[in-house]
Amino acid sequence: MSTAARPPRIPPPAIAAGMQRAAGGLGRLRSRLLPPPVTLLGLMLDGFGAAIGIFTVARLGIADQLEDGPRTAEQLAAATGCDAGALRRLLRLLTPSGIFAERRDGRFAMTRLARPLCAGEPNSVRDWAVFLGAPWHWPMWADVAECVRTGRTAIETNTGTGFFEWIGSDPEYASTFDNAMTCMSTISDPAVVAACDLSGVGSLVDVAGGQGALLAALLVANPTLRGVLFDQAEVIERAREGGPLHHAGVMSRCELVAGSFFESVPGGADAYLMKWIIHDWEESKAACILGVCRDAMRPGTRLLLVESVIVPGNAPDPGRVIDVAMLVLTGGRERTREDFARLLARCGFALRQVRPTASPFSIVEAVAV
Repeated sequence: MSTAARPPRIPPPAIAAGMQRAAGGLGRLRSRLLPPPVTLLGLMLDGFGAAIGIFTVARLGIADQLEDGPRTAEQLAAATGCDAGALRRLLRLLTPSGIFAERRDGRFAMTRLARPLCAGEPNSVRDWAVFLGAPWHWPMWADVAECVRTGRTAIETNTGTGFFEWIGSDPEYASTFDNAMTCMSTISDPAVVAACDLSGVGSLVDVAGGQGALLAALLVANPTLRGVLFDQAEVIERAREGGPLHHAGVMSRCELVAGSFFESVPGGADAYLMKWIIHDWEESKAACILGVCRDAMRPGTRLLLVESVIVPGNAPDPGRVIDVAMLVLTGGRERTREDFARLLARCGFALRQVRPTASPFSIVEAVAV
């Protein structure tokens, strides 16, 4: 099993975007060559089958059982408490995608795509898959049609409360969600750090920065930078006890502050950072958060929003999937560059640029006016 984190190789953003456009082009070519009903059936079956298969093997911990070498379905079933015949069928579903490989002797082997589903892998996506396929999360997607009809979230319709109140009410839900967010940060933060230009910035406040994974990476990459981690009291307490800032050895350059971004944030910094925060909220609450940040800033202070910015056109775009997830779960939304420009102007900011990264995120940079 891997014991040291191997930094993922990060392609330049332009190459990552080009690969995504090429994949979209191949998909459109396939759609033109096949009869429309065949194309639609293929999209539904392939997407549904892959998602269900990945969620299930992640939850069962199948990939971890292949760390020491290929094993039969019977051996895997005995190790995970499954039925051998049923497990063989599940694994067979995933082998055409390169997730596991079935050998001629009937044993199943680890592959390049299966390895990130191991719990102990430094760049694992297992926690993200477990969250997406969680028994309490998956059923919410059955209500997408109702969300579209009413504009209300499935969480609100089914529980009568908001997403963050609901998920915080159950320790299991909260732990699964927190682990998934940490997983996403582990995968995306190196690309964000590589694209984030902090020249001229001496101090940075990470608003709602969790336990400080992104802030720690930025402090390591910018040795003269000082940081402030700002989040709710219980989150700050966990960060103070141990976490990315401690592991990175940058606690001496970081202050930890508890509070609510609906009320106030620490003032006087050169720049303010929020990663995947504004997308959680509808316009009025997003404007409230940005307004509170603006109140803490001097004119000319930089604001960096790490978000999935929807791009025009018909190319594949992960932001569009996340946008519908916000419709179902939080009531927030993903935004275009123009959406951000309007929202920021409403709150006392001027949009400077949108900088892509080699991840699903872009860096939306604005300045307080």
